[in-house]
Amino acid sequence: MKYQSLLSLFILPGVMLLGGCFDDENHAGAGQQASVTSSSKVQHHKIIQRDEKRTLLAVAGLGTVHDSTANLIKTYFHPVLLNMENHTLTDEPDAIARYRDRVKHHTLTRQTLDAKQNLAHLASRDLWVMAYIVDGYDLGENGSVEKHGPVEEVTTRQDTPQNMGKQLIVPLEGQGYLSMLKGYLSLDLKTLSIHRIRFYEQGETPALGGKIMTNEQWLAQFQGKQVLADGQARFRVGAPHENNQDRFTVDGLTGATNTSHSVENLVNYWMGPDGYYFALTLLQQRYL
Repeated sequence: MKYQSLLSLFILPGVMLLGGCFDDENHAGAGQQASVTSSSKVQHHKIIQRDEKRTLLAVAGLGTVHDSTANLIKTYFHPVLLNMENHTLTDEPDAIARYRDRVKHHTLTRQTLDAKQNLAHLASRDLWVMAYIVDGYDLGENGSVEKHGPVEEVTTRQDTPQNMGKQLIVPLEGQGYLSMLKGYLSLDLKTLSIHRIRFYEQGETPALGGKIMTNEQWLAQFQGKQVLADGQARFRVGAPHENNQDRFTVDGLTGATNTSHSVENLVNYWMGPDGYYFALTLLQQRYL
């Protein structure tokens, strides 16, 4: 009995230690499984981001030009600050510099909004917004680009992808189906018809709503479409495969009705009376 007791004293701690090891392994396995499950959920609704400045070039039609992003923006983009509260605008260099400094230090002033009362479902937005005027240019087949001459020459040329008049580029932001959508809209400054729309951030369903960022055929539909009629934003994203022929409507993405409708809301909100509508005539008078 004496020897059995001594043996138990040596054996039991080892058994308990081994049992603890197996328990830890099981807990670790469970933790890994939970982590994989959690990760898969995050992966499913992952926020996809692209370079915002490259997206800015793409919406202007300069995404394939063989030059640095910084040089292209400096050469072809004229920044204009829009005050969303006072409905004023400025392109004074000092104001632009102060704005960029605030962007750099994340100190921009935000306006509080009622998300239930605006089409973009925004709870807040920046007080100052940076828009851009892009001068007309000719885009060559080899990726070269040549600026147009005086404004009079620009406005008499036919407006094609290779021969652009002045553009107005404005940022878009609003709630999608699963995520915030952020991008840019390019408009012909004279006619206010759409040139392009491009997104640099979204977290919609992959292979469905997420195609707002990648489906070139869908994005191409926007060119030439109108947004405004009688002072109202009337842009529409219809059901897929309707082959919409009217000047305000594009087809929606297949299997992504909610995301398509969100894009419609974004365009109408920002181009309407609660968005940039106040600035359109002012910008035309100043830059055409």
